[in-house]
Amino acid sequence: FERKVAFTNEQQNVFEAVKAFDVSKLRRLVSKDKTLLLGRTQLDSDLLSIALNGDPRRFIDQLLNSHADNNFFRYFLETSTNVALKQKLAHILKDPHQFCYLTAVRFELIDTLLQLRLHPQVDPTLSDEALVSIFAHYSPDSLDQLLQTFPVEQFLRDQRLQNSILHWAVLRGDLQLVRCALHRHRTLLNECNVLGESPLALAVRYGFRDVARLLIEHGADVLRSKWTPVWIAACLGDLEMVRMLLAGEVISGRNNPLVAAVEHDQLEVFAYLHESCGYSLKGDCLLHKAVQLGRVRFVRYILESEEGSMLIDNLDTFCFTALMTAAACGRFDLFLILVQSGADPYFSNEFGYNVLHCAVYTGKWKIVDFLLQLPEMDVNARTADGFNALGIAIGQNNLAMVEYLLGKNSEPTASHVLLAGYYKRYNILQMLLDRDQSLLKARDVTGRNLLMYVVIDRDLPMVNDLIARGIDVNARSRGGFTALLIAACNYEVSICDLLISAGANLEAVDDVGRTALAIAMDMLHLSLVKLLLSRGANPESVQSFRFRSSRNATFLHKFALEGQTFAVQFLLEQFHFDSSVTDDNGETALDYARKRGNAAIVELLTPSRSSSSPES
Repeated sequence: FERKVAFTNEQQNVFEAVKAFDVSKLRRLVSKDKTLLLGRTQLDSDLLSIALNGDPRRFIDQLLNSHADNNFFRYFLETSTNVALKQKLAHILKDPHQFCYLTAVRFELIDTLLQLRLHPQVDPTLSDEALVSIFAHYSPDSLDQLLQTFPVEQFLRDQRLQNSILHWAVLRGDLQLVRCALHRHRTLLNECNVLGESPLALAVRYGFRDVARLLIEHGADVLRSKWTPVWIAACLGDLEMVRMLLAGEVISGRNNPLVAAVEHDQLEVFAYLHESCGYSLKGDCLLHKAVQLGRVRFVRYILESEEGSMLIDNLDTFCFTALMTAAACGRFDLFLILVQSGADPYFSNEFGYNVLHCAVYTGKWKIVDFLLQLPEMDVNARTADGFNALGIAIGQNNLAMVEYLLGKNSEPTASHVLLAGYYKRYNILQMLLDRDQSLLKARDVTGRNLLMYVVIDRDLPMVNDLIARGIDVNARSRGGFTALLIAACNYEVSICDLLISAGANLEAVDDVGRTALAIAMDMLHLSLVKLLLSRGANPESVQSFRFRSSRNATFLHKFALEGQTFAVQFLLEQFHFDSSVTDDNGETALDYARKRGNAAIVELLTPSRSSSSPES
């Protein structure tokens, strides 16, 4: 531990010598232990960084005079064992002038900077990063020297943000620099950067009132910005800035400052804009926005104003009233305020949506209960697309709300059970069927019933439940599909077995003429094929099936063409398939196999082999 402490102290001495560029002291210290030159501080800075930050002016001087006696950098090149450090030094010493120039810019060494910019090996162009650093950190005197020395084009705009010199002057909050920039570059007064902000907008955003006043006096456009200065001031709640910008007048523009005041909860600014400047409360759905954001004070203010009675049932862009918005947001406090102020709870918009629908959609119990206690509220009122409150609750999977609405005499219909089935809300579906068993007959526009929905979903317990309730297992949809045919397509062996036990017709065919057995064979669901055969399916439906779009080929043709050897063998052994059957071109499955060059299938289908297969 003592040795470690001693080494640390010696290393600290090395750091001090590095900061002072004291080569003699370094030689003396390092002569004891060269590993001292490998040290790093707790801030993880290497020795070059320590030297640079310790005295940048001397750092530059040592770089530019690297051949002098006792030069700091030459000493490091000769003695350091740090390869990376030596490589870095060698690279800098190849062309020190450009590096020194950039270092002078970084550390505000104006005399050095002005001297080096004239050197032939130096590119004096200031980068965007340099401009940002200059305008952010330089003193006014240093900045003034640069502005007088460098070409004006260097400062007019940076390439990245497109900030002009006036933008930078405003960002500094330097009134004198802003005045100077305005005197020299008046045309930049209303220019915007890539963010769409003018110098005035920046002054307002950062609260530089004196700068903003100066810009306004020089004719700055208070509407010139992506977000107007008035909007920004309203967002910040800077009432003094708002007064300065508007001077008691309405300035129409694309950004309504009343909206900004509502969004950022600035009621004092909102009241000033309305009462002193004459901004109207009618535009931009201010009441709706206040309700949506839960701004109780704003809602009361608007409703108590002269315009309030005219705004209470106005529609927003979604054709909602403020009361519907309160219901949709679940704000019972605002809902009561609006009702007490005369909002119409029975209103229905052009799409048939009313306040009850909005409340049910978001599952707000207090509001739903309040509405259903109103004498003329129709719990079964439908929207233009056929939904009522119960249908909306089903779509939201709100079991408790469904149960509540059923208790309020909401009548379940076929569309409700189909909706529950489609969205797999099976607990709700069972509740609806318990209420009205006749809904088992419900069909959608494609003719599918509830059983087909749950078969598609592969839900065996629900299939069992619907069968137990007495649903028609042989109902046909568009395309001629039954539940059994759908289960066969999905390779659901257990569901197929259950449906057959419930009386599903094994010989039912779809519009293409396929039975469940033919579908299973077509899709090579061979375990299902065996089940269907064991349950009494007629193998003739496979033997006689023809692919009409493929020259009336048989299954044997199909699998021979596809090279499905095991399927060909399965047909021969399980169905005793006649291999001599031809398609419309007079070709047999053997001809198909020969064209494909599949020797195994050719062997299976040759007369001697195929004729012996059934016996074997």
